[in-house]
Amino acid sequence: MGVQAIIFDYGNVLDHVDDPRPWLARRDAVAARFNMSGDAFWDLLYQTEPWQECKRGRMTYPVFWNAILSPLGLTDSAQQAKLVDELFEGRDHINAQMVQLLRELKPHYRLGVLSNTHDPHMAVRIRDQHGLKNVFDDVVSSAAVGLAKPDPEIYWLALQRLDAAPGEALFVDDMLRNTRAAQALGIPAILFENPAKLQQELKERGLLPDSPSGAG
Repeated sequence: MGVQAIIFDYGNVLDHVDDPRPWLARRDAVAARFNMSGDAFWDLLYQTEPWQECKRGRMTYPVFWNAILSPLGLTDSAQQAKLVDELFEGRDHINAQMVQLLRELKPHYRLGVLSNTHDPHMAVRIRDQHGLKNVFDDVVSSAAVGLAKPDPEIYWLALQRLDAAPGEALFVDDMLRNTRAAQALGIPAILFENPAKLQQELKERGLLPDSPSGAG
């Protein structure tokens, strides 16, 4: 039957930043307060056990940040929250090119999101805060379902909720381990770099309509 559903990662895909340099500079400045490089600080956040617990819904977001920041000497919860706000200021926006692409794809495919996230209410946030009502047929939040990429079970869940077999879906993610995990299950995948390259690859696969649908 061909591709019936397209599943997107959220972070660094739907919210892709065209010029990451200002945000990276801010990240590096925050990390420097703890005498760390930006990369080392990022690894501390996302390559250690607290995030494994948080993204599976077993630890709340404030508790996660306390587990990260208290050993670095920042123990006040209000100051922790202020740092988090500063670190991610301006990041929670859907990329305009991605919005246009989604609207072109929507009339032809079932669309889903599969995200490793601390937010169990991601579906509501995407719908109400980002103006994408009626765009996604389903949103799988790792924190809501207690599973996370690259666990095979979360891919099967996303397929089930979109009523698609592995060969009827396409998965788009910016992390190689996640696209490889999808491919191991028989789900075709695209490693995301930027919206323009994704658009080109969809065209090459014959999955993008020649002219915009104008669907809203």
